Amino acid sequence: MVKVRPPTIDNTLDASTILRCVNYPDTGEEEIWESFKLFWMLLLKKIDMSDQPVFIFSASWRTGSTLLQRVLNSTENILIWGEPKHLDQVRALNIDFHTYFEHAQSQYAGIERKGIENAWTPILCPKPEYVNPAFKLMIDGLYKTAAYDQGHNRWGFKEVRINAYENALWLKKLYPHAKFIFHYRDPFSMFSSVIKTDFYENFEDPYAPVKTWKNNVRDILLNDSKKVDFFIVNHEDLINTEKNSDLINNLFDYIDLEYDLGKIQATLSNKVGGSKEKSNLTDEQISTISEIIRG
Repeated sequence: MVKVRPPTIDNTLDASTILRCVNYPDTGEEEIWESFKLFWMLLLKKIDMSDQPVFIFSASWRTGSTLLQRVLNSTENILIWGEPKHLDQVRALNIDFHTYFEHAQSQYAGIERKGIENAWTPILCPKPEYVNPAFKLMIDGLYKTAAYDQGHNRWGFKEVRINAYENALWLKKLYPHAKFIFHYRDPFSMFSSVIKTDFYENFEDPYAPVKTWKNNVRDILLNDSKKVDFFIVNHEDLINTEKNSDLINNLFDYIDLEYDLGKIQATLSNKVGGSKEKSNLTDEQISTISEIIRG
């Protein structure tokens, strides 16, 4: 009997052995056949894990979401992409397609009565159940495939804009096994950081980042009711390297990834990018932020 070492993800079986298993599965060489089945089970698990993305939603800009992104990327088994920016628009288009396809189903009644060649079919569309898989396929092509091509089994992205909860609910429908992280920072620290950035002047409303923070925190921390089941990360707790080990352990247990605590702590200690200084807030700014949050 030929001895075959049970394969792992990175260990393929000898080609001739595989062909013998396929052509002669009843030769009595059970060890070969079991190893072949194990190989495919592991391969399918690898593919399935790539369909469990990790989505990071932060309360607003300058909350430390890029640092959390770097922490997850330090494991090398996952690639968290940056902010897609257009989630609201893509979600709205997804809903519009679904609504339009539902409306167009009335065309099928005429087809059933007269045949497709004699029916009135100016807005004939596929059935609505094809819409969500099509949008999922688009996202997979943009992010999942690219991550896999770079050698990563898992993938995801982060986002910092408004409507985090609505976008998470939508992604949950497309990816029911996805993991969702909500990350937030003290709003006063966030605002003192964001007003020093180059992009702050692009906001028509100077307090737009605070209003985004409030809406996202309210929707997710107060209204989620486990529909998405976020893992909550407070930024101040994350960067406290003397007390964050339990948080990190629970986070990686939630997303089902192995990690090196020493490497993560080194990542947290290494500041990259961002504004190098904060602006001291005026009494008026502090008062306005407080009113927005309480309102």
